[in-house]
Amino acid sequence: MNRFYSNIHRVVARHCAKGGVDGVFRKTVNNYNPDTGEQSEDVSEYTFRALEFDYERYNSGESSIPGTVIERADKQYLIDPLTLKDKDGSVVWPFILPEKGDVFDVQGTTSTVVLIKEISPDHTTPVMLEVQTKR
Repeated sequence: MNRFYSNIHRVVARHCAKGGVDGVFRKTVNNYNPDTGEQSEDVSEYTFRALEFDYERYNSGESSIPGTVIERADKQYLIDPLTLKDKDGSVVWPFILPEKGDVFDVQGTTSTVVLIKEISPDHTTPVMLEVQTKR
């Protein structure tokens, strides 16, 4: 592993552990049975540890990011990828990541993922996940 990326991950992990928040994200998968014509939903929950930021601390109103508009209630989460865990406590990164439309629950506030950036040089070296959510 490249020392530069491992050092960045170490800093992210340390700050998430000491000053971060615990959260849960939910993935919903819609299933369709062509034989019966029935639809069903499977919901999976995953936990994470992240640093939480308010965009309003940086902006005095709305500003744009390609493909989205940032509003005052939006949140930014910097997530330690190795804290993404399933209900059994197993690390699921890099196989399962939050996606647009997934639901985040952090400290009693529910929001929806609108943007995610995985910061990793090769998808196997953990560095950080940056997630923007909207309420």
